[in-house]
Amino acid sequence: TRTTTTTTTTTATAKKKQQSSALSTDAMHHRWSLSMILEALSYSKAMVINDYLDVAFDFFDYLQAASGLLDEDSSIMCISAWNENGQADFAKDSGSLVRSDVFPDYAWMISSDFWRELKGEWPSSDWRPWINSRELIKGRACIIPQVCRVTVRKAPLLSAADQQLFEQYIAKIKLNKNPVKFSVMDLGFLAKSKYDAYIDQLIAASETLESAAAVKAYRGKPGDIKVLYDGTSTYVSIARSLGLPPNLKQGHPPASYNGIVTIGYGTWRLFIAPTDWEKRLAHTEEKVRSGSGGGGGSQSW
Repeated sequence: TRTTTTTTTTTATAKKKQQSSALSTDAMHHRWSLSMILEALSYSKAMVINDYLDVAFDFFDYLQAASGLLDEDSSIMCISAWNENGQADFAKDSGSLVRSDVFPDYAWMISSDFWRELKGEWPSSDWRPWINSRELIKGRACIIPQVCRVTVRKAPLLSAADQQLFEQYIAKIKLNKNPVKFSVMDLGFLAKSKYDAYIDQLIAASETLESAAAVKAYRGKPGDIKVLYDGTSTYVSIARSLGLPPNLKQGHPPASYNGIVTIGYGTWRLFIAPTDWEKRLAHTEEKVRSGSGGGGGSQSW
C-alpha cells in the first residue's frame, strides 16, 4: 500500500510539474511571437492560432471583415473565432456575432495598441486567468461568433479536471460549415455605443422563463426567450441542466457579456442573464469611459 501511494503521488507531482512547464513555455512563446509581429515587424494586428486547431472555410474572411472594429472602437480588445458555448445544440446562426467580455482561450486577434498595454505585465506562467482580470478588461470586450470558426483537434496538456471539461464540452464544439460573407455585412452594431442599447432592447422584449426546466419544455413561437440567474451557483446549475460548459472564467460565464450568455436553442435565441443585467450594461458604459475610452463606428444596425 505504501509503495502504491508513493507511486501515485510521484506520478501526480510529475504531471503537475509537466503542466506547469508547458504553461510557462506557452506564455513565453506567446510573448515572443506577439513582440516579434507587433514590435519588431511593426504590424498593426496579430492573430494567435494554435497548431492543434482546425479552421472553417470562412475563417480568414471573418477575421478580415471584423478586424476593422479594432480600429473603430477602443472598447473592443480582440476579435476571436472561438466560442466556448459553440456546441451543436447552441450554435444555430452562422452569421451571428456578439460581444463577450471574457477573453477567449483560442484563435484571437489583437492590435498593437492593446499589446503595448499587455506586454509589460505579461505573466511567466498561465496567461489566461490574468488576461481575464476585470482590472485589465476595463469594460472592454471581444467579438465572437455564435458558430465557431475553429475547433480543437486534440487536447493540449491539461489537468484531470480540465481534461474532463475538454472531453465533455470543448471536443463537441461545432465547426461552421456554412460560409458567410461578412465583408458585405454591416458590423457597426457591434460597436459598444450601439450594441449595449441593442442587446438591452432584445432582452427586455424577450419572453421570460422561470428555469432551465421551463426552457427545455418551452414550445412557443420562434423568437427570443430569457432565463435569469441571481448568482454564479444559479448560473452553473442552469448551464449544467442545458448542457453548457459549467466552468467559470475568473468568476464569469464563458463567452458572456456583462454576465449575459447568448446562444441558439432550438428555434429560439436564448439569453441567460443576471437579474441585474440592465444595471450591468449601464455600469460597463461608465467603466469604458473612465478606462480605455468607448469610441464607436458610424455604421448603424
